[in-house]
Amino acid sequence: MRLSSHLFCPPAVHSRVLFIVRFEVLGIETIYIASSIGKVISFPASVFGCGHQNHGKYSGLAQGVVGLGGGLLSLVSQLKPKIEYKFSYCLLPWDAIFNSKIRFGHKAKTSNAKVVSTPMINKHPATFYYVSLKSITIGNNRRKMSRNPGNIIIDSGTTLTMLHSSMYKDLEDIVKKEIGISPIPDPTKVLSLCYRTRSVLDINFPEMIFHFNGANLRLPPTNIFLEYHNLYCMMIVPNDRISICGRISQANFQVEYDILNRQVSFVSADCSIF
Repeated sequence: MRLSSHLFCPPAVHSRVLFIVRFEVLGIETIYIASSIGKVISFPASVFGCGHQNHGKYSGLAQGVVGLGGGLLSLVSQLKPKIEYKFSYCLLPWDAIFNSKIRFGHKAKTSNAKVVSTPMINKHPATFYYVSLKSITIGNNRRKMSRNPGNIIIDSGTTLTMLHSSMYKDLEDIVKKEIGISPIPDPTKVLSLCYRTRSVLDINFPEMIFHFNGANLRLPPTNIFLEYHNLYCMMIVPNDRISICGRISQANFQVEYDILNRQVSFVSADCSIF
C-alpha cells in the first residue's frame, strides 16, 4: 500500500490552525493497494492523519499506523463498500524476518473448512472489535470467565494478551501446576511466569483453548510462551481495565473480519505463504 505523494507535516504550531485533535494534521490523498490479479487499485480522497506527539515502541522503519478499527476515519471504515466490508490478516511469529500481510475484499475470506467464527458483541464499534470469551482450557483444566460476559478485544496492535485479574489468577495457578517446575522472576517485572530453558519444547508448556462464543481457538505453546531476556515467559498478563487477545496469540492464524455480518473468524495458517 502506498500514497500517491508525500505529505509534509508542518510544525505543530501551524497545524493547530487546521485541525485540533490527536492527529493535529489531516491530509487527503489517493491510496494505492495491489490487487490479487496484479493490478493496482486506487482509492482517491482518502483521509489520513499526521501526528507530532506519537508514543509507542516503533522501529525506525515504521512510517505510520494503519487503522483497522471501527472509527469513522480508519482505513477500513473509509473503504467499507469498496472492500465488501471484509478484511483479514495473517501475523507472522515475533521473530520472523518477513512482513505480515493483510487482504481486503472477497480474497480476505478463507475456504478452509476448519475456520471457526464468533459474533462481534458491539454492533457499531467506535474503535475496537469485542467478542465474548466464555472460558479457557489449559491442558485438561477448563476455567470459566468469572465475569459475565467475558468481553475481550481482538487486536493486532497489542503485543501481549491481557486478561482480567480474576481470570488471570486461576489461569496462572493452573499453568504452574501443568508445567510442574518453579518459575524464575522476570528481571523486567513485566511478566509473571518465566522459565529457564533452551527451547519451548524442553519444558511441558501446555496448549490453551480460548472458548469464544461459537468458536474454539486452539493455541499451541508457541502462541503463549516466547523467549524473553534469555528466559521463556508466558505472554499473558493481568489487566483490571481491559481484556485483549494480542498479536502473539494470533500468530500463524488467518483472522478475518466480516464487518457487515458482525463476526470474527480464525483458521490456523502458515502466514509466510499467506
